[in-house]
Amino acid sequence: MRDIVLISYTSLNAGGGVPRWNRDFIAGFPGTKHYSFDDVARANPGFSINPPEWDRAHILNQWLIWSKKIKKSDIIIVDGFWGLGLDGYNVISIAHGIWSHLTKDDVDAGKQPEFPVHNTIQVKYRRDHLARGGKIVAVSDFISEQMLLQWGFTSTVINNAIDLDKFKPSQVFSDQPRKPLIIHGVTTANKGFDHIDAVKKAVPQADVLLLDDAAEALRCGKYEALAQADLVVQPSAYEGNSYFVLETLACDVPIIAYNVGLLYSISRICKCAGDKEHCCIGSVIDRKLRSPEITARQTKFILESVLRDRSPYNPRHVAEKFSIQKFHTQWKGYLKDYERNLKG
Repeated sequence: MRDIVLISYTSLNAGGGVPRWNRDFIAGFPGTKHYSFDDVARANPGFSINPPEWDRAHILNQWLIWSKKIKKSDIIIVDGFWGLGLDGYNVISIAHGIWSHLTKDDVDAGKQPEFPVHNTIQVKYRRDHLARGGKIVAVSDFISEQMLLQWGFTSTVINNAIDLDKFKPSQVFSDQPRKPLIIHGVTTANKGFDHIDAVKKAVPQADVLLLDDAAEALRCGKYEALAQADLVVQPSAYEGNSYFVLETLACDVPIIAYNVGLLYSISRICKCAGDKEHCCIGSVIDRKLRSPEITARQTKFILESVLRDRSPYNPRHVAEKFSIQKFHTQWKGYLKDYERNLKG
């Protein structure tokens, strides 16, 4: 196989979904090189300009070409528009999300993009990239379908993956009584602070904690804290493919969430649709019904159900469909076909 190069904004050891995706990819493709904008700064002491992200992509890629760190024969996999300036190279763009954070229904309703400039540049890049014969791989059916509905962009779907050996049901059992534990992953207003406030009012008998706070309270690691939760609430209106959701399912913890990102597909696998239904993974609610009141009501209902009898809930069997091994197998098959077409 040709040499593979990954390009993204942040370094491999940074936090967030894209660096994690890069690490997961490299685990299955040893020898893959990765470059980020940090490499430009390290190689050029005194470099102090602070351009917008799209200009950073151009600067990084021009430096990679000038320094001969990439070559025409490489397969270059980039995050979103981080292929800017690489016309004529073999570029695959990963669609981790859409900068507008809007669905087609939102657009039709007149809602405005959350990051309008980023969104405009990303849409233009993807349109030009496809026109040049470039490929797009989306990290979920949700993202792939939204690109097709909103702009007519075609893509292949290879879902994010979870390490089932690292994230697994809790093996820690305590005889000490404790309050029911609900963990959430809301760290920004657009993901639903108001929903979490509503949940706290609806279930005052439970501890409702951010994952880091739960780990501190339980005096254990984050993975173990997540596995000890009775329920997870993730009320986001938009996700590319949430690793937090995958972690929850792998830990066999029921979840309350809306049908975005990975859960858009899972809601088709399980009978999860509707705000009055529950399924083997908890409750996946139609995004059109999203409100703090619906989130709180479903949380109360599912928590009571879980505390009565957890046996009907089996989220981990869904997570098993998204293993790291499957992720690597799918990418190997995709790249084999991609390289064959390049030779052709």
